[in-house]
Amino acid sequence: MKYYLDRLSLVSRAARLGYNMLMIDSDVLFLEDIYSHLKSPPLRDATLMALRDPYNGLLNCAIIYIQNARPEGPAVQLMAEAPDRMERWAEGAELLKARNRVPHCWDQMVVSDSMLSTVAGRPMAFGCWQYWPTRPQVEAWNTAHRRVFHPYKTGGFGIQQFMKLERVAWPRDLARAAPGFPATAESELWTATMRVPNYQGTWPEDLGGPIYPGPRAGNASGWIELLKSDGQPMWPDPEDAAQAAAAAGLTERFAFLPDWLGAYWLQRAPRGGTAGNSGYWSAPLLATHTHATAADTAAAAAGTALSAGAPTPPPTPTPTPASPYALVHVFHPPGGAHLKQLGKMALGHFPWHLMHRLRHSGGLYMASTHQAPVPDVLAYLPDVEGSEWASYAEWNAAALALARLALEMGRAAAFPAPRCNLTWLGGSRNNRLPLDIPESADIRHTWIMPYGRPGQGFASLRCLLGGYLAKGCMRPTEYFPSGLLAPEYDDFLEQVQLSNLGVAVAAAGLLEAPPAAAAGAGAVAGGAAAGGKSAWDVGALAAALMAAHGGPSSGAPQGQGRPRLLLLPAVPVLSGNPGPRMQVFTEKSSHGGDVCNWLLGKPFM
Repeated sequence: MKYYLDRLSLVSRAARLGYNMLMIDSDVLFLEDIYSHLKSPPLRDATLMALRDPYNGLLNCAIIYIQNARPEGPAVQLMAEAPDRMERWAEGAELLKARNRVPHCWDQMVVSDSMLSTVAGRPMAFGCWQYWPTRPQVEAWNTAHRRVFHPYKTGGFGIQQFMKLERVAWPRDLARAAPGFPATAESELWTATMRVPNYQGTWPEDLGGPIYPGPRAGNASGWIELLKSDGQPMWPDPEDAAQAAAAAGLTERFAFLPDWLGAYWLQRAPRGGTAGNSGYWSAPLLATHTHATAADTAAAAAGTALSAGAPTPPPTPTPTPASPYALVHVFHPPGGAHLKQLGKMALGHFPWHLMHRLRHSGGLYMASTHQAPVPDVLAYLPDVEGSEWASYAEWNAAALALARLALEMGRAAAFPAPRCNLTWLGGSRNNRLPLDIPESADIRHTWIMPYGRPGQGFASLRCLLGGYLAKGCMRPTEYFPSGLLAPEYDDFLEQVQLSNLGVAVAAAGLLEAPPAAAAGAGAVAGGAAAGGKSAWDVGALAAALMAAHGGPSSGAPQGQGRPRLLLLPAVPVLSGNPGPRMQVFTEKSSHGGDVCNWLLGKPFM
C-alpha cells in the first residue's frame, strides 16, 4: 500500500505544479496513441479521468489521468485526500473504533470515496464504511447517500445517482482501422462536476458522522505541510464551514474513461463476445491479419475472373490493421486474476528478452520453483497438439491424459491449446478479425484465451482453454508440478534449444500398448479402453517412460538420459485408475485452498 500512496502523492503534487499526469498499473497495455483521444472531445474538457471498475461500478485506479488542473481545485484535492485520509484514520484509529467506524480501508476505495466527496460537495466515506451487519442497516446506509443527490428517493446507491450518462460515438480513426469493427459503435460516458468538498457545518450521523477522527498529527500534518511547501495556493479547508462558499465555487469536470480508453478483458465487445478475446488486443494477430485474409481475397477474385473469362485483377491494397482500442486493462482475464501476466504474454506484449536478462536462471513461468526455475516438461509433439480434434470432449480427454501422466512423472505438463479455427471453436470465422468464438455447455468466454505467436499470428492461432486455466492448476507445490501454458511453453522451447537442455521423443510403440510384463503387473485396467485399445495404468506408464528417459521429478539433478523436455508422439490410452501421486494430490486437495478441479474431474465453471 505504501507504494500506491507514493503514486497518489506524486500525482497530486505534480498536478499542483502544472503537470499533466498519467498513472497506470502494470497490467495496462497501450495499443494505439492515447493522447489524441484524451485531448479531443468528449474528454478534452475533463480535468480528471479514471477507469470505471466493472464490478462495483466505482473508481478503479488502474488508469488515472489528470490534465490542466487548478492547484487549489477539486481534482488535485481529490488525489491528495486519499493519502491524507488514510494517514489521519491510522493516527486516530482508536477514536474511530470507539464510534464503530473502521479506521482502515482498501486504498482504491478511499480514492473512490474521495471522488464521491467532490461530486457531493461534502466529505463522504460511502464505500469504506458500507459494511453493515444487517440488511436494514445496509439499506439505510444506501438510502442516506442516495438522498444527498435525490432527497425523496430510497433504494440502492451507485453512480446512476450522482453522474450523468450519455452515449458517444467511437472515434472514427480507431473504428476505421480495425478490420470488421462496426463503424457505428458507441460507448457509455459517465461525467460529473466536481467541487472542493466542505462539511458545511454538520456531520450527519446517517452518513457516518465525522469523517475525520480529530486534528491532523504526525504524517498527516506533514503531508499537508509538504503540499503547502510547493508554493501553490491551497484549496479551501473542507473542515472549515466558513470556506464552504469558496469551496463550492471551485469546479472541474470528472469523467470515467470510455471503452476505447479503458476496456477490460471480459467486457462485451461492440460486435458481441468479450473485448479481450476479440483479437483486437493481440499484436501478432493485428500484424498478420492482412496476410491471413489476402489468400482468401485473392482466391475469391481469381474465381470470379475465371468464371467471367477475364484475367485475374491485382489485389486491392488494404490499410494496415490497427486496434479499435487505444488503452486496455488486462483485468480479470479468463481463468482469473492470477493470469494477468499470461494475458500479456498471449497478446504479444510481454518483454521476454528483457525478463531473461533480469533472471538469468529462468524462473519466468508459473510452474517455476526455486529448485527448478526451468522445470522438466512433458508435452505433445506439435502435430498431436494441432490435431483435428472432433470435439471439446476429445481434446479435453487428451489434455487430461497428458496432465495425469506428467503428474506421475514429476514433470510440468505443457497444457495443449487447440487451434481456434476448429469447427467447435468457430471454424473459419477465426481466420480473421474479429474472432468469433461461440459459447456452449463446455466453452465459456471466461475460460478461453486466444494466442498467436509473435511473427506468426493467425498461422499459429490457438485457444488456451478450459479448466487448466484455474489458479489451482497453475500453482506448483511439492506434490504437484503444475504446467506451462502455450506462450510459456513456446519460450521454454526456445530456452531448451539455446541452452541445449535436452529433448527426447518417447517411443510410439511404448504408448500404443503396455508390454505383456507390465500388463501382468497390473498396467492394464479392464483389458481394453474405448476402441479396443489396451489401456495403461498411468503409474505403470510413468514408470516405463522414466525407465527409458530418466527421472523421477522435476528439479532433480540433470542425469544422463533425462531430457528437460520429453515429447509424446500420440495420446496415451490410460485407465481410470489413479496413480500414486494422483492419490496424494487428491488427498492434499481435500484440505481446501486453490484446487485444480479440472484434474480432479470436478466442475470448474
